[in-house]
Amino acid sequence: MDTENLRSFLEVAEHGSFTVAAGRLNLAQSTVSARIRGLEEQLGRRLFVRDRDGVTLTRPAGSSCRTPPPSPAPGSSRGRTSPFPMAMRACCG
Repeated sequence: MDTENLRSFLEVAEHGSFTVAAGRLNLAQSTVSARIRGLEEQLGRRLFVRDRDGVTLTRPAGSSCRTPPPSPAPGSSRGRTSPFPMAMRACCG
């Protein structure tokens, strides 16, 4: 799972806009759209509902990806890794 795709997903989900997400990530809007499309293809499900007012998370696929994964057990090495791949595995993978 590419962490840059996940960063794009989180920005779009937070701001409800591919354009705003692109600006915050210093990317072209088309790059963010391509990352989200690739993520949706990889997961085999739609993550956002797109309309003229912006985007919203789908139910349940997209919204479940915003739910934080369970906390690792104390002393577990899971707590020392990047949260991005773990978050995607916990909700969508």
